[in-house]
Amino acid sequence: MDPATDAVFPKVEHAGDVAILTFTDGEPRDGGNVLARELDHLSAWRSPQHLLLDFRNVGYITGHELGTLVTLHQQLRDSGGRLTLFNLAPHVYEVFTITGLDGVLHIGR
Repeated sequence: MDPATDAVFPKVEHAGDVAILTFTDGEPRDGGNVLARELDHLSAWRSPQHLLLDFRNVGYITGHELGTLVTLHQQLRDSGGRLTLFNLAPHVYEVFTITGLDGVLHIGR
């Protein structure tokens, strides 16, 4: 927590051109685009060639958040990078299969 803003920041690790972002546990999911808010904190770093998003703390995903991931995937792909999602709960992974996004996004199990 940042005491000045009471904001919760995701964990971000960097190794060369790879960044791993672990979404926070307990982030209020008030219908807003929580994933976009947390990805905003990544913009302070230089753009990674490979971005790995750790979903271990994500219990569900909204349509807005799916759109954010597709846009991020396209931006990374257009700049020669790639996006990988991993540690998805089975019911979250199912959303990607139902929407067909498992064929668009790289999802590691």
